[in-house]
Amino acid sequence: MKILDKETFTAFQRGNHLAFQKVYEQFRSLLYVVILSIVKHEATTEDLLQDTFLKIYQKGHLVRDPSKFQAWVVMIAKHTALNELKRHKDESWQDTYDHTAMSEDGKSLFQTWHRNLSDEENLIIAYKIVYDLGFEDIAKLRNASLSHVYKIYQQALEKLKEVYQK
Repeated sequence: MKILDKETFTAFQRGNHLAFQKVYEQFRSLLYVVILSIVKHEATTEDLLQDTFLKIYQKGHLVRDPSKFQAWVVMIAKHTALNELKRHKDESWQDTYDHTAMSEDGKSLFQTWHRNLSDEENLIIAYKIVYDLGFEDIAKLRNASLSHVYKIYQQALEKLKEVYQK
């Protein structure tokens, strides 16, 4: 798990803008995937990502342990996305994804993942492949057993293999 170094963490908590930039750079891709896996809408994800970082900036001083910072920012992103879904529960958003990562048949990798995997599978695949976390770290973030995380990961890979073999 990527832990924010103590110096950056301390500077961030004191309101240092360069430290906040480091926080943004370190966690942007992870939080993007977390939010996208929940709302499944690119434009909304971008907006919620900005809202998430605003909350992180405003409330980051509340976190005392740098080793818990990543779990805290993921929780902020998750709750921000879930609250947005609650506000728009009667609306249907059309799935839109970044088409820069195309497969051979022209489908977005994100689109393929999100249409064929459960939310939990999407998140675990994203943690492992996109953010390069180990299974133990993913288990801690998900409050799940190591065997459960590994099983879900393998299950997701099998589903994706089937999709790409068609």
